[in-house]
Amino acid sequence: MRRILKHKQFGHDSRAIIILHGLFGRGRNWQQIAKALSRKMSVYCVDLRNHGASFQDPEMGYASMSRDVLTWMDANQLEHVELIGHSMGGKVAMHLALNHPHRFNSLISVDIAPVSYSTQAAFQHLINAMKALPLADISSRQQADAHLQAAIPDPAVRQFLLSNLYKQHEQYQWQFNLSAIAQNLQAISDFPSQKGVFEQPVLFLGGAASDYIQDQYRPVIKTYFPMYRYIRIKHAGHWLHSEQPEVFIRIAESFYQKIN
Repeated sequence: MRRILKHKQFGHDSRAIIILHGLFGRGRNWQQIAKALSRKMSVYCVDLRNHGASFQDPEMGYASMSRDVLTWMDANQLEHVELIGHSMGGKVAMHLALNHPHRFNSLISVDIAPVSYSTQAAFQHLINAMKALPLADISSRQQADAHLQAAIPDPAVRQFLLSNLYKQHEQYQWQFNLSAIAQNLQAISDFPSQKGVFEQPVLFLGGAASDYIQDQYRPVIKTYFPMYRYIRIKHAGHWLHSEQPEVFIRIAESFYQKIN
């Protein structure tokens, strides 16, 4: 099995953006954003390991996920690129920028900071609910949604998770590797201490209804990313790119225009 990440490309410009999704996500969640940004740049929506169509592996730390992206970049002859990362993918992007700054021209970190979060219990709850889903008895996503409703009352979260449910050999399966994710929740919630500094332009985008980027995190952000800016998007939470896509696109396009 080739351990190369799967991706979908939009646009064919020499200037390239790599988009890295969050936990339980996949590259195709970013298609609307990618299509808009591809008017002026090539955009690559990548599936990280244990997600989407990419390979599965028991290891899932930020060092290993960063190596995957670098290997994929080399295989696709991408030397200098712009990075966008959301949540877990934002941490992968920050890890890449801090450890390999010569490969990246800029970074947009979407609703995540370079800090550790106490999110294991919430994520474990979602994993337990998905593992309890009787896949052999499920005949439709609507039926799966009904099964998950008691454990996961938020319909938006359920639909986000259920977008990863697919049918194989006449039976529904989860596309992501739930076992590997469960085993690595601590590593995913943490952010390993870094020695590097990324001195290129960085934009932190946060949802006004989200608490993932707090004022107390600003000093560590500035330590790692001295050229950072922070913008909060109104009427948006953690998935601000899907809740306010037009605003996200406008801000991203302005960011790239200014640093061009």
